[in-house]
Parts: sequence; C-alpha cells; structure tokens
Amino acid sequence: MMAYGGSAMDDACRTILDAMQLSIRDALGKPDAGGRIGVAFSGGVDSTLLATVCDAMGYDVALLTVGFEGSHDMEFARAVASEMPQMGGRHHALTIGDTPDFGDAYGSVRDVIRTDNLSWIENSVAFYHICHLARTIPVDVVLTANGIDELFCGYDAYRRALNECSDGGDTAAGDGRSPPADASTDYAVTATCSSIQTGSNAEDVIYGIMRQKLDNELRMMRAIDKVASLCGVSVLQPLLSKEFCRAAYGIPLSEKIRGPRDMYRKHVIRRLASAVGVPRTSCQKRKKAMQYGSGIHKAVLRIRKRPAA
Repeated sequence: MMAYGGSAMDDACRTILDAMQLSIRDALGKPDAGGRIGVAFSGGVDSTLLATVCDAMGYDVALLTVGFEGSHDMEFARAVASEMPQMGGRHHALTIGDTPDFGDAYGSVRDVIRTDNLSWIENSVAFYHICHLARTIPVDVVLTANGIDELFCGYDAYRRALNECSDGGDTAAGDGRSPPADASTDYAVTATCSSIQTGSNAEDVIYGIMRQKLDNELRMMRAIDKVASLCGVSVLQPLLSKEFCRAAYGIPLSEKIRGPRDMYRKHVIRRLASAVGVPRTSCQKRKKAMQYGSGIHKAVLRIRKRPAA
C-alpha cells in the first residue's frame, strides 16, 4: 500500500484503499512517466479521493472540471484544487457557454446514445465536454469515480428507503445528519457506527436499490463510452470493476449509512479521504450530482422545452 501523510486508517478504510489501488492499476497499468491521465473532477469527496490516490500511486493526473460560469461545480472545484498543493497547476476547467454550441453538443449526444433518459443524456453531455477538455491538454484517458455513490449509499434514495422501512423518527446521536462539531479533519472519526435500527427488511431493500443503481450505472457508462469515442478519448471507471464491487459489498452497511436521517452517508469513504489527505471541505461535502452542480440539467431542460423546428 502507498504511504500517506494523513490520519491512521482502520481496517475498513484499508480494505477500500487496497481495492481501489488494485482496480486503478488493472485499468491503467503501471504509471508511465510520459503519460498523463485525466480525472473528472467536481471537488466532491469521490473525485478528489480518486485523484489523490492516483497521484500517490505515481500517475501524472490532470483534474478536469466542466460547467457553466458561476455554477456550483466550477466554483467548488476551483476552491478544492487550490487546497491540493501536490496538484498545483494541474486543474483544468472548461466553461460551457449557453450558446448554440451547447445545443450542438446535446444533439450529438442524442444521436449517439439514442435514448430519452434525461439522466443519461445530461451525464453524457457532461462527459462530451470533459472529453473535449481532455483533448486540449492533451489527455486521451479519463477516469471517473462512478460506483462510489452506488456502492456506499451516496444517493438520497438510500436514506428515503430507510425512512420508509422505519417509523420516520429520530435516530441515535452520531447518525451522520451533520459533520462533527470539532475542528478535526477526520470526518466523523469519533462517531459510532451501529447497526441500522429499522425494520427487518431494511438491508434487503438497500441491497435491492444498490443492484438497480449499479446496473443502471454500468449501462449508462457504456453509452458515455460511445460519446467519448467522438473525441478519441477513453473513459474508464475503475470503481465499477468486479473486484472493487466485491470489496465494497463486504463493508458493513453501518459504515455507509447510519439511519433514515443520514444526510451525508458514505462514512467509510469520507474517513478514507481524510486519511489520505483530501481537503476537509471536500471530505464533508454533501452529494450533488454532476448534471446539477455543473448547470447542465437546467440547460438541457431549456433545450427540451423549445418548440420543434
């Protein structure tokens, strides 16, 4: 395992880090001194963790951010990148203008992936721009952190499901509804992970959602691969590999979500991120999907509302 200067890791964090490094190495091969890789970067805990681990493994990493000017992702990614001295000068951002060019990108994506699934279209448009940005650097391989939200209960759907399985009441202290009050950079390091105190079918419901979301993500990423090929770029998802999924499934649910009011979730991922030196602002960031954080969702909706020519 690579040496990190952050906090000590517990067994769950070490398991995930080992699986992450193995999957990254399997996807990329050994670090090549002459080759640079891109990481789709929003500044959130998942993409920042992936970039930090790749950098520590010896890969030459470029952080790639796209979004409309003033959008959440553009501003937050810039702020987090500025707190990563080891990545100095390697953050690249592409501002998407609300111009006919965006409409052309939308049309190209629709022609390639041939679906009306709004989420797939929005994510594909985002990666269309990420891949165009990659070619300007130039980078021909882009990594994404897709898989973490699915495997570690990152989506609010997991919390809502637990709420439906319970009486909707308060959960115990340390349930992850807010970050710790102290100034520690270790996210919720003192919080106790206890068993999910809900109905007997809660785990079955959570794992059912997990399977559905993983299936959707794998199919969506195949569509994104088609879009990336328009730019001559390969988009890789090492955290959707069978090996990483197997390791993630072995982590107890109490390390991922702590109850029906858990607004943060992904607790083992946040602890790991803190341990490897991810900035605290990123470790404590709540989930915001790329299409919303970048402003792409609103732009796509505007296009879809236009009358047909």
